[in-house]
Amino acid sequence: MDNAHVDNLSDELDDVADQYKHLKGSKWDKAYKAAWKKALSTKAAKATFRRMHTFRGSKEGKMLHKEMVDLKRAVKKNLKVTDLPDSDSSDEEDIEEDMEDIASTLTIKVTEEGQDAIEKDAIKIKASMKKVKATAVYKKFEVSMKKWL
Repeated sequence: MDNAHVDNLSDELDDVADQYKHLKGSKWDKAYKAAWKKALSTKAAKATFRRMHTFRGSKEGKMLHKEMVDLKRAVKKNLKVTDLPDSDSSDEEDIEEDMEDIASTLTIKVTEEGQDAIEKDAIKIKASMKKVKATAVYKKFEVSMKKWL
């Protein structure tokens, strides 16, 4: 993504964050929290959480988790990001300005071999997901999720 677009996106996200700060404690904030509490307390939500827990403990869930860990390790090993210095400022605006300055000079590097390793693990995850989606434990979780949502 071009840095100019990153700056625009950053500005938009800052605006959204500011809007959310203004909502804190308002009637809308309270209504939002109440709605989520209600949504997470339904019979369908509880069934979904049970199915999710079952999936995590299944051999399919463990296989998928292993693939995700492998991908995480490949990214961590092969993707190099310049270090971000610690900020001395405790003022939120100063920290935000510091981060904008740092972000404009941030570089991300990955070698071709590293890219290949990351891509290989991503392909493994895609293959694992295809297998997992065909299993009963996943299908039950998916049905529960659809009922809840």
